[in-house]
Amino acid sequence: MKTIRNIGCLGLILVIVFLIMAAFSGGDQFREWAEKAPVFVKKYFIKAAQTADDIKEDTERWKENVGRNTGAKKKYE
Repeated sequence: MKTIRNIGCLGLILVIVFLIMAAFSGGDQFREWAEKAPVFVKKYFIKAAQTADDIKEDTERWKENVGRNTGAKKKYE
């Protein structure tokens, strides 16, 4: 049971790290890793990079909408 719990915790940590990396850097880091990865893992890194790009686009859209609704951009412009 302890091993299953440890694997679950590790999986949760990896998901959180992926989401943070995707929100801030997009898929660039994953594409760099795909270049160095073995052939059978490359397609998964490329798929992760595309998902990270989608997450980054959603994050940017969210930032624009929040800034527009709160007037935060007016302060900086």
